[in-house]
Amino acid sequence: MILVFCRVLGKTYFNIRNFYIAYPEKNNYIMNINKKVVVGSAVIHNNQIDAGKLVCDKLLEGPTHLTAGCQSGKTGVVIYAVNQFFDGFDIDNNKLLRYRERDEDFNEKMKKTQVIWINSCSDNYLRDQTEKRLTEAFGADKILTKDSISKKRSMGYDDDDENRGKLIGRVYIGHINNLQIDNNDNLDQLKKVIDFNEPILLILDESHVGQDRFDRKVTVDKDGKTTEYNVGVLDNFCKNLGIYLTQPKDKWDPRRYLLSMSATRPSWYVYINIYKENFGRNYVPQIVHLHPGQNYCGIAKDYDNVTVERFVQAEPFYDKETKRVSNQIIGEMISLPVGKCILIRCLLKESDAMIKSLKEMGFKNAFNNTDTGNYAYVKCGMRHAAAENLKDYLTDCKRMKNLKTVFFIEKFLGMGATFPNVRIHAQFEKHSKSNKSSESGHIQGVGRSFGYSDEYKDENGNIKAFNKKDAKYKIYCDIETMKSYKNGFNTDEPMFNDSATKTASKRNSNEYNWVVDTINIVKNESVGTTIQNYFKNKFEGNKDFDIFYDVSSVRMAYTKTTKYLDICKLLIDKKYTNKDEQQSIAGKVVCIDGANPYHNDNKNQFFAGYLNSHDELLDCIKNGTSWLCNHNICIDTFKTHYVCVYVYKKTNTTVIKKMKPNKMLSIP
Repeated sequence: MILVFCRVLGKTYFNIRNFYIAYPEKNNYIMNINKKVVVGSAVIHNNQIDAGKLVCDKLLEGPTHLTAGCQSGKTGVVIYAVNQFFDGFDIDNNKLLRYRERDEDFNEKMKKTQVIWINSCSDNYLRDQTEKRLTEAFGADKILTKDSISKKRSMGYDDDDENRGKLIGRVYIGHINNLQIDNNDNLDQLKKVIDFNEPILLILDESHVGQDRFDRKVTVDKDGKTTEYNVGVLDNFCKNLGIYLTQPKDKWDPRRYLLSMSATRPSWYVYINIYKENFGRNYVPQIVHLHPGQNYCGIAKDYDNVTVERFVQAEPFYDKETKRVSNQIIGEMISLPVGKCILIRCLLKESDAMIKSLKEMGFKNAFNNTDTGNYAYVKCGMRHAAAENLKDYLTDCKRMKNLKTVFFIEKFLGMGATFPNVRIHAQFEKHSKSNKSSESGHIQGVGRSFGYSDEYKDENGNIKAFNKKDAKYKIYCDIETMKSYKNGFNTDEPMFNDSATKTASKRNSNEYNWVVDTINIVKNESVGTTIQNYFKNKFEGNKDFDIFYDVSSVRMAYTKTTKYLDICKLLIDKKYTNKDEQQSIAGKVVCIDGANPYHNDNKNQFFAGYLNSHDELLDCIKNGTSWLCNHNICIDTFKTHYVCVYVYKKTNTTVIKKMKPNKMLSIP
């Protein structure tokens, strides 16, 4: 290990009682202390070094993904890899001189690498945390930000030639939303500091958020013609840097490198089927696994123990019909000690009803003049100043020490950050079974309670450490998602199945419109007559709907009588064909009129509480988690209306726009 670093740095080391110090001839001062490396003041541990070396090797071959458990040290791995780019790769002294000279020339070029570090989640807390850690490693003069390259700062010169190359040997840190629009001033300024003749390393942090291959902007003109625009931020930005995600590495511009990092999947995994078309069906993506240290506590690493002791299958947090929070929340509220808190991750618009329910049960608010309780209800969201105080509360036991606190969290501390455990009594993580694409966010939310250890201040102001392995509080979440993550963690396949990693089939196609109509129930008229009259009138004269006709009648399917297909199951998942794509509801108007006993599932009733998919669909609607709720469908709708769903193919035109010259990002 020591010899490796001697060759990398090309320096002479002194050994003083196993303490190795390199002459600080380079900006990125490194020392090796008992299998640890220090880059600046950032300590890189042995397992991070091993992963960092693999990252460097694989980056030279193509897009690479670094995966590791939540809060297990991914940033340290990438700091090590970036430093290798800046300071030079290992050169084998056993090679012939002419080959070593070639490698040395390669190293000289790599030292000019320009690093663009993008946080795929536009979270200022995460961005500030990243900037702090990279500044500790490389120094403030090596870090560029949106502000430092703005026109108002010293680098914002109008002279492009004077500014070009300012990013060489430096790291730019930004949000993915800084890359979104063509006239973005930040993009223009970023282009000015890049020298496109030199190496570029693009790093996508929390890359599971950057899923945008299927992002589309859709417009409909007055004639009903639909036009789609590709507004995929990541794909377009990569192309402008000379990185072509679906092409072999030799098709990229010279010396271009892409590294994604996440506790879950790589953002470019949406392209996996195109990869396999180009590279063969046996293609396996380049994934590097960081194996955590001995004191790490994680979802995958400690799954068996954690599941038994702490994971609890979450019930819906709130019942809109009874206007009550779940019994699980009530139970934790009853046992909540003074000075501790409950964390509930949900939409903040849902929290008002939950707070009202809790107050009505006697859990009174200490800050309300009409109440006499000792409970505090705090909302934490991107637009709520209280969010910045949450971490202070969790790390300082003197804050609100005489209160029982409930935090409602939305779009905050969902990734990158950690929940110090010492003051947490229970954690509730929202999960939607009908929205499979939420699985990565669910894992990330649960993962905030895992990692190594945290420092905190006790009530006397003393600094102490709390090991996450010692935490015992319950985490209410979806057990199935956690198990899928655990089973896939150390493989080169996705960590779980979700909409971003499934095979793109007709069932996922965005070529089809989904329409939900509600039709007033007509007294003394059959359901068939009412619906037929409605849709004959609606479809008349529109060729797009010819497929729905059987001679003069509109084709219908009723959930209550259809046996050949479990229609409600398709509606839950918003799919119009079954798994093998042999049966379909396309070309039919579906009426949700009840359950068909033919599709009853006693086993599912035992485990999930649903006798059939119709019960599950109505439960999703009742809890507001169904996509039908976006069409103003609620349980009461069925009392006065027939609810009908149909799907049809769009009249579609895809517009390809040429990239504008002299722009970092255009929208093709």
